[in-house]
Amino acid sequence: MIVNGWNYDFESLPCWDNRERMPWITDTLFENSTSDTACLIYSIAEASMMNYVGFLAILKNKQSPYLFLNIIDFCFPKQEVVFNTTGNLVFLQSSLYNESSNELARPLIIIDCKENRFSYYKTNNINPCYKIIELDKNTFGIKADEYQKNNDRRLFALSKKKIRIDRLKWYDIEALSNFKNDYFGII
Repeated sequence: MIVNGWNYDFESLPCWDNRERMPWITDTLFENSTSDTACLIYSIAEASMMNYVGFLAILKNKQSPYLFLNIIDFCFPKQEVVFNTTGNLVFLQSSLYNESSNELARPLIIIDCKENRFSYYKTNNINPCYKIIELDKNTFGIKADEYQKNNDRRLFALSKKKIRIDRLKWYDIEALSNFKNDYFGII
C-alpha cells in the first residue's frame, strides 16, 4: 500500500485492522523531507465525544521505508505533527488515560529520531488546539488557537510557556513502551 509516496505494508501495523470493525476510521501522515521521516497517526477514531485519537508509527527512508517506532500502548489525538528545522525532533500531543483514577493527561512528547531518545513536557491541559513553533534551535513556543485560548485558562497559560530542549530530561526511546505507567506512577 502506498500512502503519500511511502510504499510500506501499513496493513501489518498493530490495530490497523480496526477499520474492518469501524469503517469511519481515518489516518493522517506527516512527512519531513529534510530527515526523510514520516509520522503516521493511524486508526483514528472517536474515543469519546469529539475526542479523536489514534496510534503512532514513524517511518524512515522513503525509498525503502522501515518502521522506526510504533506506539499502541497509548494514543495520540488528531493533530498537526510538528518537526523541528532539521527534522530530527518530532513534537506530538499524546493522550494518556489512567483507568484506575479516571484521569486524562495530554503531555507533549518530543521524539529525537537521530539520537533514539524522547522527552516529554507536562502541559496541564487537555485542549489539543495548539501547535509547536520553533523560536530557535533550542527553544520552542506554543501557539494556541486564539478563540480557544481566550476561553480556556489552561490553554492560555500553556501558550505563555517556552520549551527549552537543552533543559529537558531525555530517556531511551525503548522506555516509551512503559511511558503511560511511568507518567501516572503505576507499578
